Amino acid sequence: MRIQKKHLSGWSSVAELRDDDVDVRLTAKDVTATGSIVSGANSYLRLSWPLATNDTIGVYRCDVTILNSHGSVGWQKSLPTSITRKSDVTVQILSEMVEENKRQCMQQKQDIQEYVAAAIEDTKNNCFKEKQDVLQNMTATLKVLEASFDSKLDSKIQALSHTVALYKRECPHQLLSHKRQILENVAAALDRNRKEGLQQNQDLQVNVTSIMEDLEASFESKLSVVKSQLQPQSCAYAKGLGPRPLVRLFSGQLVVCDTVTDQGGWIVIQRRASADVNFFRGWTDYKNGFGDLSGNFWLGLEKVHQLTSQERYELRFDLKFQGKNYFASYDNFSLSGETENYKIHLSGFSGNASDSMAYHNGMAFSTKDRDNDNSSGGSCANSYNGAWWYNGCHNVNLNGLWGVTVGAKGLRWHSVTDGSVSFSEIKIRPFPK
Repeated sequence: MRIQKKHLSGWSSVAELRDDDVDVRLTAKDVTATGSIVSGANSYLRLSWPLATNDTIGVYRCDVTILNSHGSVGWQKSLPTSITRKSDVTVQILSEMVEENKRQCMQQKQDIQEYVAAAIEDTKNNCFKEKQDVLQNMTATLKVLEASFDSKLDSKIQALSHTVALYKRECPHQLLSHKRQILENVAAALDRNRKEGLQQNQDLQVNVTSIMEDLEASFESKLSVVKSQLQPQSCAYAKGLGPRPLVRLFSGQLVVCDTVTDQGGWIVIQRRASADVNFFRGWTDYKNGFGDLSGNFWLGLEKVHQLTSQERYELRFDLKFQGKNYFASYDNFSLSGETENYKIHLSGFSGNASDSMAYHNGMAFSTKDRDNDNSSGGSCANSYNGAWWYNGCHNVNLNGLWGVTVGAKGLRWHSVTDGSVSFSEIKIRPFPK
């Protein structure tokens, strides 16, 4: 088999593989080739370019020379194939590299999961074995103590029997007077030995219980560490955990992830789906966050500032009004720190709702007890019962009063409604690199 390239002077060989060859013979630079000659239609000869150059461009064909069992020679030529741009090859190679990297990553993930599962199973088995060993040791110790107790008791009984026999022989006149005393001594000795045996049994049971509790606590601690290592630490890796799972980020912050919208990976920073939580609050609440992560909540301005100060983030608003869904997305988003009153910066709008947040771009955050707006007529937050990046005053007021449809005091997005939307969710995620 031979792959040839067409030149002005005619066709010339680029790669060739014969029946007795181990490796492909190459006559061109910056190219690699693989091939195999076997029976039937499974033979192949393949060219690839690690990096496409100007020499890559051209017209190629594949020739096959066949010598059959009768000694006759057959010739087959493929139709010419043209490579007209370097990017045709480069894109194909890069695509293959990306797919291979994906495959390797998935394999590594599967290997890690299998390793962790095996480690957990080994830990369980070791803990169970340790429990069995401790119980066996305690059982053996109890048997030894019981045997020792029985031996001591037999020895005392024999000694007392011998003493009684001596009294019978040597002091028959005193036998009756001492008989009662001897029996009392025997009863007291037996009672002491019984109490000592019971106390030793109780001590052993306490020790066994303590050892078992320590082993169980150690196992639970190890299992907790393994589970925490398996948990995703970014919303980007939370797929498969449900539409709105709780995830603890690398920083330790517990957040709600959106794994569904626009391929997922979002950190939800505000959600309002009912009137359960009051959003007409002061500066401290909006700085630190409030509400229920499983329902209506505000994540907190300081947390959002810390996230967006580390890398580039994008911002998305999802709204619902009269059964229709709306969204507004911004490719660039960040919040300044508290010294600048959490000033908002956003750009790169897209969506089926209008760019109503443009009016608020560059504004500081205002609450009912911290007025940072541009209005000359008083506090926008108090006038519209909300908290927002008010200008003078607003086109958007998604922290307003739930369900209010008059006076622009509700959950307003100017192009959607001047009343109140029935659902609001604000979310951020790192911008794809």
